[in-house]
Amino acid sequence: MPDPLADVKRANREFLARTRQTMRGATNEAATVLLGEMRGLTSAVGPTLAELRAADHPYATRHAPGSGPTADWIVHTTSGADGRTGELLAGLRRTRARVAGGVVEAEIHSDSDHTWALLQGSPRMRPRDYVSAALISREADVAAIYARAFEAVLAEPLRGD
Repeated sequence: MPDPLADVKRANREFLARTRQTMRGATNEAATVLLGEMRGLTSAVGPTLAELRAADHPYATRHAPGSGPTADWIVHTTSGADGRTGELLAGLRRTRARVAGGVVEAEIHSDSDHTWALLQGSPRMRPRDYVSAALISREADVAAIYARAFEAVLAEPLRGD
């Protein structure tokens, strides 16, 4: 006896496959937007290390949050023999979106050795959380990417036999 739900099961499989494919595309797009924002927040040309020293290191923990020459989440590229922040920009990269355990995900990585010190702070420096700033500032753009993707999946008719 033929399965009376065969067409429903087939339609469900097609819909889920199309949804996964569409969400991978949306996740790639969203990751690109966020990576671009993070690169923008970590590439400000800022004061030299000598200028920061002369300003009594305005991002030091001894100073109030937000008291630096720019917002705490904007990370400068620096110059000078001990300037390492430029490494951060060069080391930011993302993975392609993939389905893992039923979840569509992409990851953004930093190859810089001092990423965690920037994000979480150190005993001498306030946190410089450019990741949260990127998520907050691009939240509407990312939401729009996923909304368009969901609308596209729902608007596409299922194939008939």
